[in-house]
Amino acid sequence: MKLTVKERMVLPALYPQKGNLLEQSIVKEITEKTTISEKEATDIKLQRTPRGYQWDLKKEKEIDVELSKVEADFLKEQVSRLDKEKAITQELLDVCLKIKEYEVKKKEQK
Repeated sequence: MKLTVKERMVLPALYPQKGNLLEQSIVKEITEKTTISEKEATDIKLQRTPRGYQWDLKKEKEIDVELSKVEADFLKEQVSRLDKEKAITQELLDVCLKIKEYEVKKKEQK
C-alpha cells in the first residue's frame, strides 16, 4: 500500500487507545513500518508549527508499505469500527479508503 507522509502521520488515529497484547503488538509492527525516519524528515524539511506539521510536498515520496494479513485485517477492523461510530473525518478519509481496498500480496512460491 503506497502511503504519503500525511497518511502515515494520521494512521495512529485509527489505533485503539487500549487493547490486548496482540492488538498492541500489531500496532507496534505497523508503526515500525510507517514511521518517518530522521533522514526522511530532513529530506522533506518536516517541521512542527503552531498549526501542526509542514513539509516540502515537492520532496515527499510515497512509501510502499507491505502489510501482513494480520496487520491488514487489524487496520480494516479499525476502519470498520470508526465507520460504525461515524468517526471518519476528511483527514482520515484517504487512508481509510486505501486500507479498505488493500489486498495482501501473496508471496511467490518456488
